[in-house]
Amino acid sequence: MGYYHVLLCFRDTPSKTQCILSDLSEKELRKRFLRPYRNGRQFLSGNEVVETSHINKVTIIHTQDISTNELKKLKDSSWKATQEINRNSNSVFVVNLSGYHLEDIVEAGQDVTSAYISGPPGDGSRRGLRVLLMNPWIQAIGTGLIVAGMVWWFGWN
Repeated sequence: MGYYHVLLCFRDTPSKTQCILSDLSEKELRKRFLRPYRNGRQFLSGNEVVETSHINKVTIIHTQDISTNELKKLKDSSWKATQEINRNSNSVFVVNLSGYHLEDIVEAGQDVTSAYISGPPGDGSRRGLRVLLMNPWIQAIGTGLIVAGMVWWFGWN
């Protein structure tokens, strides 16, 4: 199963990554983020309205546990690594702050963005109509209606 976390960069601050949605099931990911993203619509994150047209970069991370537990594991392992480096060094003091910010979830999970996102915001709304129009059944019905309209118009028997 696992949990999904959505991290975004926006056009006005392209170097700043923000974790907008966290600890989502796959169903919640599809409903709360993917559907609005593909349709180019706004969505709600906490009490903030997010404009999909302002999104510059999307990262979707999958973890096995909720973010607080994953970040605690990350914090503990980075603390142990820092202690090990300091123990083996005579004069270097290294500070590693991984696991203290929600955006650090990137280091704790697997990037699955390409499995869910294949285009820019709003791409899904155009694709849906194209797929519908390319359906052979829709084309056959449309052709039949056009022929029937021509027969009626020209009065052919």
